Amino acid sequence: VHLLDNGYISRRSGHNRGNTIDLTVITLATGEALDMGTAWDTLSEASHTANAVGPALENRLLLKGLMRPEGFVNYYKEWWHFVFVEEGEKELPHRDVPYACFEPPEGAWTPPPGWDRAGYVAPAIEPGPCP
Repeated sequence: VHLLDNGYISRRSGHNRGNTIDLTVITLATGEALDMGTAWDTLSEASHTANAVGPALENRLLLKGLMRPEGFVNYYKEWWHFVFVEEGEKELPHRDVPYACFEPPEGAWTPPPGWDRAGYVAPAIEPGPCP
């Protein structure tokens, strides 16, 4: 609830609209990610795009500068999170729908017991045949 209330996890995902991406920058020669000051998905104030210093801040601003001309806007609380918005376009409608036919309908899913405790391991999804 704290992550939802503080804006680190959206109550409605932009990722499943197809216009939102999480990414970083790597050095092609080595395949190593640039130092961004925090790991990806560090959901705290340390991950806010402007909350870094030195090379980490430079790298965050590099990523932001590379993405903006391509139409992607950075979410200021997550240096890795970008949303594509075409010029003059309003935000796309949410599409919180199941990813596959074997998933429950929107709003029908409930978390399994123990999902909120350390050490929880999610069960494997066993998809059945789709109608």
